[in-house]
Amino acid sequence: MIHKFNPKMNAFVALTKAKGIADLSSTVCATGGGAYKFEPEFKAELNMTLNKFDELDSLIRGVEFIDQFNNHHELFYYSNPQVRNSNLCITLFCQFFAFLE
Repeated sequence: MIHKFNPKMNAFVALTKAKGIADLSSTVCATGGGAYKFEPEFKAELNMTLNKFDELDSLIRGVEFIDQFNNHHELFYYSNPQVRNSNLCITLFCQFFAFLE
């Protein structure tokens, strides 16, 4: 089965080719269904393989990693990220990620 890249994936492939990134590495880490869906295209277009990881597991491990090195246990976020000049807010990490307590 042949899949078509979406416009963002086309831009990524073009950037990877233009900057010679594919010449520096033969493997890219990827999560989600696209890691499986587009693997043949990555191999054909860039001669790269995808090292696939579970998306939710990667998210949780990333949050745990950030918390491990975040001495103040602070979390910064935009109150409304869709608005250009949204307020930058600060809260404690554990208020968003209760499993870290």
